[in-house]
Amino acid sequence: EASPVPWFYRFANWMHTETKEDFLSKQLLFKEGDCHSQFMLSESERRIRELDSLALASVRSFNETDGSKRVLVETQDRWTLQLSLGTNLEEGFEFTGGSVEEKNLFGQGLAIRGFYRKLREQQDMGAGIETKRLLGSNWATKMEGGETRIGTFFEQDLSYPFLAEIGRISSKQSILIREDVFAY
Repeated sequence: EASPVPWFYRFANWMHTETKEDFLSKQLLFKEGDCHSQFMLSESERRIRELDSLALASVRSFNETDGSKRVLVETQDRWTLQLSLGTNLEEGFEFTGGSVEEKNLFGQGLAIRGFYRKLREQQDMGAGIETKRLLGSNWATKMEGGETRIGTFFEQDLSYPFLAEIGRISSKQSILIREDVFAY
């Protein structure tokens, strides 16, 4: 008789996709043919390391025999499917929630999640989606929505980070709409 655990691993491996090369190349702050800049290589490596789906990242350059430079980008993906369960032991055992999240959907750095949280008067059930590179740009966005104990909630964030010394602006905008019960 087959163990029920292997189907879960097969499903998780099916869900996990290695980070795509085209997604990683969009994180680089230089293009083929640009003048070599160690600063731009270092900042590109820093940006790639910020991605939740990668365990390791390295951006290095090498001299070619014709005098040009070759850039090597090496990465190692990490396991990005996460399951969590919450408990409270203050007054005996109590289930307080759980979630399932994939942080690198389709190998494009897209995170999706579903969750249930319950703690005292608060109870949320919902889903969300998040990306740090919206449509290949430097804009990050997050949207979550669902049900509370008495109504609905919706949260949306849009931000543009400073890009080290090459950026001049940053921006952040958030919306939170929530119907909820508050304890007195």
